[in-house]
Amino acid sequence: MKRRKLSLALVLALGIGLLAIPFASAQFAGGDADNNEDESDFGGGDAGNNEDESDFGGGDAGNNEDAETQEEDDPAPRDRRRRAAIFSLDPEPDVSLSAQLSEESITLTDSVTVTGDLENDDVSDEEIDISLNETLEATAVTDAEGAFQEDITPGEAGSYVVLVEHDSDAEPVELDLDVTTDAVRIESITAENLVEGEPVEVCVQTTMESEVTLFHNDEEFDTATGELVCFEPVAQEGDNTFRAVATAEGETDEAEITRTAEPAEPDEEQPFPEAPTADFVQAPTALLAAIAALIAFVGGAIMLFVRGRGGLKDS
Repeated sequence: MKRRKLSLALVLALGIGLLAIPFASAQFAGGDADNNEDESDFGGGDAGNNEDESDFGGGDAGNNEDAETQEEDDPAPRDRRRRAAIFSLDPEPDVSLSAQLSEESITLTDSVTVTGDLENDDVSDEEIDISLNETLEATAVTDAEGAFQEDITPGEAGSYVVLVEHDSDAEPVELDLDVTTDAVRIESITAENLVEGEPVEVCVQTTMESEVTLFHNDEEFDTATGELVCFEPVAQEGDNTFRAVATAEGETDEAEITRTAEPAEPDEEQPFPEAPTADFVQAPTALLAAIAALIAFVGGAIMLFVRGRGGLKDS
């Protein structure tokens, strides 16, 4: 009987001790263990079903799985937040670019001027690339105010996209340019000092080497090739119209001028020599006669003297 009571007492004591262990562990850790999936390491208890452990000292560790997972996936969130704050304090300044063409349509061999501005805190000595249909054509350099200017000359006729860009975040500028083939133009015709019946120099200046035909009063005069060609038609009485037709690369241009010829001055008649008058005849004749008489006298005297010398020698 005593043994049975002793055994019952031991079983009861053991049961009470087993029940007291969880409560003692929870109190020692300093936290509430109800519905806790994550148990503290400190205090020596494994609460079971603990997927993530707390750092220290208990507290309510329930529903902490998402926070712990984020910390494991991103080990340095504070560093990134610090760098983002630094960058936001000193953002890169905005750069804007503007550009325009002096003309939207030009003829072949002509140039077009690209002008524009670069707006930023530091805009001097910046390079601006200018391209024609994605081919770099020229590089302009900005001045102290950010302005730039550059001339470009397309080598072929056609439609072009002029791309102006800067090595920054500035938006590139696209401009349309048309280059036509009618490059031949007569810039001037000169014809000066026309005198009726005399040759006059007529010169034709074109924008490129061309075949130039000159018409004088609607009659074809001559044809020559070059950028500056000259002709010498004979001026006619009254008005003289000179029309030049220049042809190059299948395109033509023409221009004309009208000049009035001055009448030629009449030739002056040369007077016939007048017959000598009596005074004119008498004066020279008397002088010549006197000279001739003097010569004859001197000659005769010399002859007599020579003969007289000869006669003396003979005797």
